[in-house]
Amino acid sequence: MKKSMNSKIYASKKVLILFDLIIIIGSICVVLIATLHPFDFNFHKISSPSQILSNFNNVSFFKDQINNLLLFMPFGFGLASFLEKNKIQNKHKDKIQIFWKILIITLLSAALSSTVEVLQIFIPSRTPTPADIMNNTIGGILGSISFSLWNSPILTSALAKIENNRHSPKAIAILFSFYILAIFLIYSPWKEGLNFSNWENDYPLIVGNETSKDRGWNGYIANLNLLDKAIPQQEISKIFNDKQFFEKPGNSTVARYDFIGEGSYPDKTGKTSNLVWQGSPQEINPKKGILINTNNWLQTEKKASYINQRISNTSELTLSTIISTANTQQLGPARIISLSGGTGHRNLTLAQDGSSLHLRLRTPMTGENGSELKLNVPSIFANTNTHHLVITYSEPLLKVYVDKAERFYLLNLLDFISTEQKLFYYTITFIPLGFCLALLTVIAKRKIQFYWILLFTGLLLPSLILEVILVREGGKSLSWKYIIFGIFLTASGMFFLRIRKMMINSEV
Repeated sequence: MKKSMNSKIYASKKVLILFDLIIIIGSICVVLIATLHPFDFNFHKISSPSQILSNFNNVSFFKDQINNLLLFMPFGFGLASFLEKNKIQNKHKDKIQIFWKILIITLLSAALSSTVEVLQIFIPSRTPTPADIMNNTIGGILGSISFSLWNSPILTSALAKIENNRHSPKAIAILFSFYILAIFLIYSPWKEGLNFSNWENDYPLIVGNETSKDRGWNGYIANLNLLDKAIPQQEISKIFNDKQFFEKPGNSTVARYDFIGEGSYPDKTGKTSNLVWQGSPQEINPKKGILINTNNWLQTEKKASYINQRISNTSELTLSTIISTANTQQLGPARIISLSGGTGHRNLTLAQDGSSLHLRLRTPMTGENGSELKLNVPSIFANTNTHHLVITYSEPLLKVYVDKAERFYLLNLLDFISTEQKLFYYTITFIPLGFCLALLTVIAKRKIQFYWILLFTGLLLPSLILEVILVREGGKSLSWKYIIFGIFLTASGMFFLRIRKMMINSEV
């Protein structure tokens, strides 16, 4: 009998170790996808150790810090659980001291984080920082602490009391109402991922190139107007028909440039410095504007902080410009208009990529270079005709009007999110809700009529509500695939806690 009991305990521990390895390997995969996507490595861009160090001179934003903490917590949780029952511990019949356990988790978290941060140096759209390594390491430590709390006798005793106590239907209903409220808040990470909160204020405004001087564009430009709000579609025709539209007070104009003559070009609002030639003035065409080429372009004398700050505050914009390409086959993409600090850092860019108009917008979801989502409008530069472009953005909708209000292209940023990013956002959204649902079902266990209602609605509502919000606010189409995926993740989070606790109890 005793031998049979020992065999069951040994088998249970083997299953638990396998379970821990799945958590560790799975969390490593999530870390690699979240930190290294789109995996467009360029190992030739760095040629010396000094360049590696210089690439770590970046700023970490508050939201990035929170994400880095959360990202490494499952890794620390799985490691702590694995170390609790590894072969060394069994062999010596003593638990690994807490100090050594935390030290091992700290070193492994720091090693994994350092590896991905160094690899990010070779990805143009990524910006490694020393703060990320620290935050990731702290996240791993917090994950190990979470395991210790979850595995503690105090929590086990508290859960037993919760499970054995009789709860009134009113108390269960109140707790479930808080769960429903949390569901409505899960849209927040999606919405926050599409605003301009991570815009840099110190980027200059550039017309026809980059600060690196290697993304030149050949073409004509007649004017440039920027607003810190998205003009509604029903008012867009006013921009095309009223030449004085941007001169009127109260229309949120943050910059207005008319390219007339050979000298520097002042911002008519007086808020941003002059656009001055980098090179010498070129041909001036009364109908098309000034000629920009790869050796001669325009850049503000000082940083365009006012433009960057105003647009960042509203997370909306309208850009109007009259341009024509001088070469229908320009690649690079060749930069037409940019608020950027180089080829890997930007807030906003309009560029030509063959015959297509290429757009980049910096948001937490699109990355530091605005290149996580591929936004292109085809055939704009199929010929050298002059086009009046009006571009508006109000999260998550980007609209590009060409020559008239009736001819426009609608780009929904939610539709351009990669599968890897969607997996990451869905995981961090629904797994925590599954944890909450696990506790709710434990509380309602003795109220069988409430238990099944809680279980069914608690699994269905989170993904259904998120999808409805995304359809209504984001303009995307309803996807049953992602509703089912959300239900699966919520159920996984719930059953992870329930099954794990049952397996731990079986060891005792």
